[in-house]
Amino acid sequence: WQNWIVFRVPELYLNYAEALNEYYDVPPQEAFDAVFKVRDRSGMPAFHVNLNKNEFREKLHTERGVEFAFEDHRFWDIRRWLIAENEGVMRGEMYGLNINSIDGSRTNVHYEPYVFEVRSWSRRSYLHPIMQYEVDKGYLIQNPGW
Repeated sequence: WQNWIVFRVPELYLNYAEALNEYYDVPPQEAFDAVFKVRDRSGMPAFHVNLNKNEFREKLHTERGVEFAFEDHRFWDIRRWLIAENEGVMRGEMYGLNINSIDGSRTNVHYEPYVFEVRSWSRRSYLHPIMQYEVDKGYLIQNPGW
């Protein structure tokens, strides 16, 4: 038996801040307060209160990437934000690093980026296909592209 965290409190605050930002034309103070509750516990400063909707969105996307690193949120976030088709996100050249020691020590190293994969992304991948036997019942239509 393995206990697994399904939903952390920072996700609640960041989801709330994202929803407020998307609903209003200008991010309200509650959105800034919600993000600050997440950032404050690690000693990070609050977002500047003069951010517009797009600036707040970009900073919030970065905040989610940092807060939920290695927690399997990124794949679902980029699908929800419809940015997977952007170059370098889930489409195009994916880079890795070759790290080599210059003189045999661990302190003098050389980093060389390289393309390890070229990916493609179809817009249909934002939505899952509906099982054909469910569509055949006549109550549903298939998601676009499937």
